[in-house]
Amino acid sequence: MLKRYTHLRAYQLVSKLDARRKQTSKISPYFVPYPATVGYRNGLFVVTLHDFDLETRAETRELAISHASVLLLRTLAQAASAG
Repeated sequence: MLKRYTHLRAYQLVSKLDARRKQTSKISPYFVPYPATVGYRNGLFVVTLHDFDLETRAETRELAISHASVLLLRTLAQAASAG
């Protein structure tokens, strides 16, 4: 009977022993899409993440979005590590 399942990985057969799956299920609720608005004020592009009261500013739209992405990821990582 074991020959039948040799092509499967061990974690697919015994999910209770797989620590990666447990860790993923703990932090996956943090990584969902969050709404943001992009505006233009005083010569700068402003990205506001309303769920976290975070705001970034940059000279280009792409740079402002990139900064907001990094800031959001950092905030989510800190929240996940704090529990």
